[in-house]
Amino acid sequence: VIPDLIVVEPADGHAVHHLTKALYSHKGSTYMRLQRKGNPIFYDAGQTFELGKGIIVRDGKDVTLIATGAVMLEQAILASKELEKENISAAVLDMHTVKPLDKDLVLSYAKKSGAVVTCENAQMAGGMGSAVVEFLGEEYPSPVKRVGIQDLFGEVGTVGYLLQRFNLTSEHIVQAAKQAIAMK
Repeated sequence: VIPDLIVVEPADGHAVHHLTKALYSHKGSTYMRLQRKGNPIFYDAGQTFELGKGIIVRDGKDVTLIATGAVMLEQAILASKELEKENISAAVLDMHTVKPLDKDLVLSYAKKSGAVVTCENAQMAGGMGSAVVEFLGEEYPSPVKRVGIQDLFGEVGTVGYLLQRFNLTSEHIVQAAKQAIAMK
């Protein structure tokens, strides 16, 4: 909620590299949230990153999964593959810039799929999911379900434990996607 603050959460080392350069060049306040080491690589070295512009990781037409950060992008991709087994086509968007939100991309995929699930490894209040809900509520009311931490303090543990503890797994995303689709 800090005015003019740019907030990014890169998904892999390539994103960190490019987004760090972009933040360095930006005149103003910035914040980058980093993940633990050992996360998967999603992008090749040639991928471009632009502040405020999300990336289409997988195309889809039935539901849109909007993820931020390594942990949740991986879970969203796994969820899209599980949904595909049930003939549900799920788009996956990497919203590496949480603020400013890529409103054009969010709007185009909300119109395309008619249902959205936000996926964040952070408090839902005031986060990327809130930004998506606020934007779509004003511009294009759509069913939105949010997967994220629900007003709980963080804990220390393995990634697997924390995903289960805070209901952030691909299974939770699949469930949220089905709920969002049912709300169309």
